[in-house]
Amino acid sequence: MGWTEERCKMLAMVGLVHDIGKIAVPAEILAKPTRLNTTEMKMIQEHAQA
Repeated sequence: MGWTEERCKMLAMVGLVHDIGKIAVPAEILAKPTRLNTTEMKMIQEHAQA
C-alpha cells in the first residue's frame, strides 16, 4: 500500500486498542442479530475508551 513502517505500526496499535475495548462490551450485544437499543449502541461506541 506504500505506507511507512511507522504508519503500519500505528494501524496495528489502533487495531489492538479496538479489540481490547470490546472486552468491556457483553458478548450478547456484540452478537445481537437485531437492532441495538440506545444503551447498547452507546456501549459499542465507547468500547475503545475502555
